[in-house]
Amino acid sequence: MRPCTHSPCCSSCGCSHDIVYRNGDLFSSASPALGHGVNTLGGMGAGIAVEFRQRWPTMYDAYAEACQSDCLRPGGIFVYQAPDRLIVNMAIQQGVGRGSARLEWVREVARQVSQLGLETLALPRIAAGLGGLAWDDVAAVLEAELAAVPSVEVWALPARVDRRSQPRVWRRSSCPRGSTSRP
Repeated sequence: MRPCTHSPCCSSCGCSHDIVYRNGDLFSSASPALGHGVNTLGGMGAGIAVEFRQRWPTMYDAYAEACQSDCLRPGGIFVYQAPDRLIVNMAIQQGVGRGSARLEWVREVARQVSQLGLETLALPRIAAGLGGLAWDDVAAVLEAELAAVPSVEVWALPARVDRRSQPRVWRRSSCPRGSTSRP
């Protein structure tokens, strides 16, 4: 199926452009293409990028070489065909650490990804974690710029339960003295 080139609302051609938000493990997606945000320094040392590096070490080596040779710049993409998946490295950060992503780079990479002719793409909530951008801003850009991709999955890890914020429950112990114990 050829991607539609209409605007995000495609009532005129009847095709659909779905962005599905999921909680869980991105790598459990059946999508043959996975995307993730990267920096242009050649390092994948934090966040979900570490898992990409561990799963596809030859992809990481090729990505690091692209960065060292100045072929990957902010707003660019580095596409790697692994044996089992297509990996789209999206350069949304120039440096590392919080606040190093830029919304204009997210827009540029999304435009390039939309031109790849993908049927489906799964990616995490790029730029909103270590990149430091507000997720609502990033989501609006992705929804507008990835309209040519018929199916997009955006994955988030389930919220962790912080036991310190949970109410404590005191229970009577079954010991003969009737003392109480903490869970």
